[in-house]
Amino acid sequence: MFELFINEEKTTKILHDSTRRVIMLKFSGSVKVVDYKHSMELILKLAKEYQYHKVIFDLSDAESTPAIGRAWFVTQFGPRAYREIGNMIVCMLLSKRSAFQNKASELVVKSMQALKLNITISFEEDLDAALESMAQS
Repeated sequence: MFELFINEEKTTKILHDSTRRVIMLKFSGSVKVVDYKHSMELILKLAKEYQYHKVIFDLSDAESTPAIGRAWFVTQFGPRAYREIGNMIVCMLLSKRSAFQNKASELVVKSMQALKLNITISFEEDLDAALESMAQS
């Protein structure tokens, strides 16, 4: 994976794999709302630029993501990303540091699925499993 962006606090990082045509947003520690939203906007811009439809959200090192950011993701960002990119395959790597973060992430996924958007969302244990899962899609 090649790094495209890292924020100043090093809580969000965007990477991509041009061979597999996958882009990834990795969260670490406690992510602020401004960093959460900026990284989401940037990953959308880059996914469109590179024409990637496979996205990994890596929360394995995340302690927390902002509740207001997750609400924004479900109500505004997710539907817009679907309109702008189309069918997507999303894989999430759950936090190894926070059971609460994992429950919050699962709620986001259920909320997105309730919107009936044609987005395939799965959970994997680690990056290798995520990449393997996406290679089969």
